[in-house]
Formats: sequence, C-alpha cells, structure tokens
Amino acid sequence: MTGFDDYVNNGDCAVVADELDSFLDEKVIPRMEDFNILSWWKTNANRYSTLARIARDILAIPITTVASESAFSTGGRVVSPHLTNFIQAHWRP
Repeated sequence: MTGFDDYVNNGDCAVVADELDSFLDEKVIPRMEDFNILSWWKTNANRYSTLARIARDILAIPITTVASESAFSTGGRVVSPHLTNFIQAHWRP
C-alpha cells in the first residue's frame, strides 16, 4: 500500500477534517502590525498538527517579485529594436 492508501484506510481523513473544522471555527485574530504568523503556528502546532505542517511548507517558500518567465529563462532579457522604437514613441513622463 502507498502512504495515501494507509492514510485513507486508517481513518486519518476524519481527524484532519475535524482539525480543519476546529481551525475554521476559531475566532478571527484582529489585525496587528507586529503579528508573527510563524510564531502563531509554532504556538498552535499541537492543536493543529497537520495544518501546521502544511503552513510550514507553504510559508517556507521564498517570496519573489521576478516574473516566472524571467526566473526560468536561459536567454536573459532581450529588447528588440522594434520594441525600443515603440517604447520611445509612446512613452510620456
């Protein structure tokens, strides 16, 4: 059996559903300037163990503002003469 089959057959799905329902029933935390989401998940990891692991995996992804096409491009940025002329003709400060 795969790990997923074990998960389904052992009834862990119900535990996760209960955990999610409990989390969603939780009172919403008011917005705060100094709120630290990592600390919150660390504090509440015992109550929401599966959700905490998911949050850890998601929050560990670095944030970037680089377009994915640029990040995975091997050609670098290429500006054609046509594009340069278009920008010069239509750009107004």
